Amino acid sequence: MARRTALLILHSKSIDDATGRLPSPEADLPALAAALGDEAIGGFEVTQLIDDTVQAMREAIVRLFRTVGPQDVALFYYAGNALQDQFGEVYLTARDTRPEALEATGLQVGFLRDLLDKSRCNQKVVILDCPVTACFEGGRELLGSQSAVLEALEGTGRGRFLICATELIEAALEDGELIGAPSHSPLAGSLGQGLRSGEADLDGDGQVTVQELCDYVSRQIHDRGPSKPLPRYSGSPDLSEIAVGRNPGAGGAELPSELEGAVRSPLEWMRQGALGELERLLTSKRRSQSQAARQLLSELTTDKAPDIARSATAILQAHPTDSTTVPEAPQAEPTKGPALAAPKRRQIPAWGWVGGGLLMLFAVGLGAGAIFNLRQAESPPQASSCWARILWSCSRMTCLANRPEALQPGICCRPCVAEPTE
Repeated sequence: MARRTALLILHSKSIDDATGRLPSPEADLPALAAALGDEAIGGFEVTQLIDDTVQAMREAIVRLFRTVGPQDVALFYYAGNALQDQFGEVYLTARDTRPEALEATGLQVGFLRDLLDKSRCNQKVVILDCPVTACFEGGRELLGSQSAVLEALEGTGRGRFLICATELIEAALEDGELIGAPSHSPLAGSLGQGLRSGEADLDGDGQVTVQELCDYVSRQIHDRGPSKPLPRYSGSPDLSEIAVGRNPGAGGAELPSELEGAVRSPLEWMRQGALGELERLLTSKRRSQSQAARQLLSELTTDKAPDIARSATAILQAHPTDSTTVPEAPQAEPTKGPALAAPKRRQIPAWGWVGGGLLMLFAVGLGAGAIFNLRQAESPPQASSCWARILWSCSRMTCLANRPEALQPGICCRPCVAEPTE
């Protein structure tokens, strides 16, 4: 049976004066750990590491990615701060991280990338909830630029889905002085809330995928402040469907409220946009959800916009049920102008194809026999049985009957039935 393992790391306190000036994350790690560890929701084996040393962080990450197999799911979450040096390398901070010795006291993102590349696990989720601060003289010139954290983690790209709260360099740390204000996003709180309440189950299928989790968190952060940077993510499309958790309230509303609102919106483009999602939900494994989508499509078959009514009717006709009577599709208005409808193609029955094939085989056989007879006309087979000579004589007579000009003196076409066998 596949295992689900999660490692959650929080860094909020530092023994160094310089890194101690960095703001502490607002991550609600206990709430996230409770949601992931709940058997009814995440079902993960959760390990937490809070304000520990960089060596302890390295060892915990190595254990996580080396003990999981190809079919397992591994989730790594880090909340803290990230420092970038003058060479573009990014380091995650720990309790004992010192800016003047980042290579020894910080956890390099490249170290994490190498472990992701070497791990046998094909379903790895990495969430970095940390602002990036330039940590070198002149770093203030990079404020507002991209730190390229996601690119640094991509590596081979195999079996990983990466989420980063922000890639912007929001502050600089020069000679122990903090310039700018790195801000922490409420990522952990939104993750825990979305899993615990089931609100992150955007399509209502009972499962919260990693893509749904990203979309849900982005909405939550945008609602709190439109100016806040939204999380960024990267990963192969197939891994976007990794189930991070189950919706504990799956028996509630069958369809997202946003979808129902779009169907009943006075705006035609919103009703038009809802058709694709409703068609997808028609094939949902949850019967109640499929029926709810069918009900909304039935409402759209009488929409005042002819295009929407025809599209909804066509979707229902493509997915019929025994208990549902689908109305006839409204006919489109005739096209004005010289355009003519294409002629209707006649269908050839199956016996016509079979008969035509047999005639073609017969014609090919006659042609091949004629060619063979012409080549063998002058040299009768030296067969050891009379039957072979009879066959040759018969084919010779057929050739002469079809081509009289081939008749030459001295050539006898009598069958050799009366001739003695050799």
